[in-house]
Amino acid sequence: MNKAIYVKATEDFVQMLNDSQWYLKMKPAEIVRQAIKEYLKKHLPKEAKNKILKKGGK
Repeated sequence: MNKAIYVKATEDFVQMLNDSQWYLKMKPAEIVRQAIKEYLKKHLPKEAKNKILKKGGK
């Protein structure tokens, strides 16, 4: 089941996502999800990465 989360973002940031969706052919929410996953893969310690991304990386 998908759950919504809410974050504050500047108008410029939201506009950047809205403009980018047409070039990437992805909804803004998918752009954000993919970016967060890539960030976590890059920055989490190895032991945390294995535990967290296995269960939440679907």
